[in-house]
Amino acid sequence: MRPTFALGLFIITLACGARLPHQTKRADTPSALEEMVDVGGYRLYINCTGHSLQRSPTVVMDAGGFDGSVTWSQVQPGIARITRVCVYDRAGLGKSERLSAGSA
Repeated sequence: MRPTFALGLFIITLACGARLPHQTKRADTPSALEEMVDVGGYRLYINCTGHSLQRSPTVVMDAGGFDGSVTWSQVQPGIARITRVCVYDRAGLGKSERLSAGSA
């Protein structure tokens, strides 16, 4: 795994978990987050849904190959019923910024 990818995934994971304080009970309505997050000079799209419970993990889903976060559109709502779940688009895919010609 390339260091920049690992760092980006780590930052996204922190962003997902840091959005809501841990709660001891479910909120009345699930919170949703849909935004662009700066990761190493690229703006990556992230979409988080679901409830955050005390000691409940935040699930981060990454699509394989050249797929984007839309790959998880049928799965994310089911997982969001039991815990917080985030999907994101890697640089150059989906709604995230495209890679510049000089980067590798």
